[in-house]
Amino acid sequence: AQQRGLFTAPKLEICVTPLVMTGGHFDLMLPSGFDMEIIYPGFPKGRCDAPSEVLKKTREVKRAGADFIKVMCSGGVLTTNTSPEFSQFNLEELKTIVGEAKNTNSKVSAHCHSLEGINKCIDAGFSSIEHGTFIDASTSKKMAENNVTLVPTLLVHQYLYENGFPKWDNYADEKLAKLKEIIKVHKENIKFAYDEGVNIVMGTDSGVIPHGYNLKELINLVDLGMKPKEAIASATTKAAEFLGRDDIGSIYEGKCADMIFVERNPIIDIELLTDPNNITGVIQDGKEVKNRCGVM
Repeated sequence: AQQRGLFTAPKLEICVTPLVMTGGHFDLMLPSGFDMEIIYPGFPKGRCDAPSEVLKKTREVKRAGADFIKVMCSGGVLTTNTSPEFSQFNLEELKTIVGEAKNTNSKVSAHCHSLEGINKCIDAGFSSIEHGTFIDASTSKKMAENNVTLVPTLLVHQYLYENGFPKWDNYADEKLAKLKEIIKVHKENIKFAYDEGVNIVMGTDSGVIPHGYNLKELINLVDLGMKPKEAIASATTKAAEFLGRDDIGSIYEGKCADMIFVERNPIIDIELLTDPNNITGVIQDGKEVKNRCGVM
């Protein structure tokens, strides 16, 4: 719908649904036996186990229109009875997913907090790790050597911890306890990856935080040691390169005309990009989306 111009929205590359093992993160079967997974015609269930099932599920999500394959490779914050420190799926299953994805030239990304899980994903040939909470220096070096990209998503845990969970959420205390442990170490551990030269791309675990909040992640990247220009590149040129998209991410003749205009220079102060009032103009595919500068 966005590509057809039916409404204004960000450009998307989607996984349709992530692959998840039984009882793992994003397996929405509650302990009560109630299945909260939302299913509609053409939408595959993500739950799968063993090489034969993960092979078929990889094919199913591609059939449903996935641009890439996402796999839940550790426990998570938002799923009850899972721990972010423990890995999920075994190495044979992960290698099967990557092998099948290569047949359609598709990247494979991992939701993964766990150190063991990160190492298994590197060994299996994954393209990227999202979160990477418990990474250490030696694993960071291994990531860099294998050209595996890291998407830290520091912002999502900060946002959830600061805003809490609804009163009706019976698992709110469990989730907050997990967030406390993650926030203690996440930024410090990601610094290992930055120092070892891991390719870091900006991302925010889209769908968890409100739309329009995402650029606050750039502040976190600067806090890691990036210069503002480097942080901006992680969200533009480097992100496009990782996705294999040579039509976006920078401003050159022949590329998509996607750009913003700002009143004050974020290269001097990265926080200026988080102020909507400082963004005076937006162009997407050469079409005006927002114009407060009066020069377009």
